[in-house]
Amino acid sequence: MTTIPVSLGERSYEVRVEAGALDRAGDWLARYARGGRFVVVTDEHLAVAQLPRLQKGLGAASLSIDPIVFFKLILIGYLQHLGSDRRIIKYAYRHAAF
Repeated sequence: MTTIPVSLGERSYEVRVEAGALDRAGDWLARYARGGRFVVVTDEHLAVAQLPRLQKGLGAASLSIDPIVFFKLILIGYLQHLGSDRRIIKYAYRHAAF
């Protein structure tokens, strides 16, 4: 496994790269689930290619996801007059059905 640190002060996190990681995503992400669910922000191409594997991996740990395709977030940002990506993500997180 390769771990890539993303240093953002209090918002720092790690990106883990490993073969089969999506299949075991539930094991790694369960402690972060809010009500057993996640919001996943992706684009339509990556969603088609990898979202089914992620859903299966999370499902093995009784977790589920709410996929939000990126262009829908841009539309929300425009309609809600949100001026930054960070504000769009916060808005989506607060209003996602849990």
